[in-house]
Amino acid sequence: MTKATPKPATSPGTAGRLVSRADALKVIREVRLGTEDPLSTEDQFIDDASKWMQQWLDHADASQIKTSKACLFVFAGDVDAEELLEGLELAPSFRGLFDQDVGGQVHSCSLGLRKVARRKVAFKDASDALKWLSKNVDASAVALVFVPKMRLAMVRRGSADVNDCEKLMFGAVAGTAFDFSQVDGLLDQFHEEWTRPHQGRCRVWAKAKERQLNPHPEQQIQGSLRGYFELTVRPKGIVVEEEFFTYLGRGDVRLLRWKQHGALASEGEVEVCIMELKVLRPDKSPKWNREWALSGIQQALDYRKAEKYSGPSFLCCYDGRKVDADMPEVESRAAEVEIASRRYFMTTPGCP
Repeated sequence: MTKATPKPATSPGTAGRLVSRADALKVIREVRLGTEDPLSTEDQFIDDASKWMQQWLDHADASQIKTSKACLFVFAGDVDAEELLEGLELAPSFRGLFDQDVGGQVHSCSLGLRKVARRKVAFKDASDALKWLSKNVDASAVALVFVPKMRLAMVRRGSADVNDCEKLMFGAVAGTAFDFSQVDGLLDQFHEEWTRPHQGRCRVWAKAKERQLNPHPEQQIQGSLRGYFELTVRPKGIVVEEEFFTYLGRGDVRLLRWKQHGALASEGEVEVCIMELKVLRPDKSPKWNREWALSGIQQALDYRKAEKYSGPSFLCCYDGRKVDADMPEVESRAAEVEIASRRYFMTTPGCP
């Protein structure tokens, strides 16, 4: 991950724009918002299973989490849950029950966990579960190895090698204290797990070896970042929003909270943390990428003007260019208007 080097900030009124408002809007219009592609059934299953695991962790007590063995959740597309493996027994109403002993079991699942059949295998640990998976389940099936005591799941996508599993971390117990000083570190963590490696959870590359991005990478990262805060971080007293509207435009992701000043709950103010996301393109010119990043700064300023809430603003540039290089003009402008500029280089094979 590469971050901009902090520079002394000056008043927003001491410097002019590095890109005109008209140019910023022109660049923004070149990237269509929204996506037409639905989630694949594989991604739907990963989402459904991981949400169930998070709820299981929320309902379990500390001793149960500490002693529970690794278990396996498997989805094989059109194959009926009860027919995927021999010796399975149907688990009625599985998706709505979170007091179950899941340790050491393999769960064969339909989409949405509407039907789950299982059997006891008694895995020793996550590695043992992955070995069993590679020997006993068709390679085309997607699987999650749930490790409660580590609050994580190892995701083996269909036809992927068991040595190339993605790591999915689960959040702490809901209600953990939170303030906006934690956002910078959480953005680092999000990048390390979701966007930095080409096999990270976000998967923005259409052809990673050629550094060819998917059609709508901003929207892909935006949805992932919102899900990360809602499902993994789950900050107490925070509302997480994406594609929020103001009279001066639409923003990417923001966190809202009520900052209490006195003894009464009514004494305080709304505080907002804004994260404006830009993806730097490998197939665009240096000028285009520079103006695209600068337009993000202008958007963040416009949202501040429209809503007048206190709180930090971040420009998050997810760097898909072929070379990991600083953008001094962007960093300078961000420092002038007191916006935290962060650039996260996304790696691919042959482009570390």
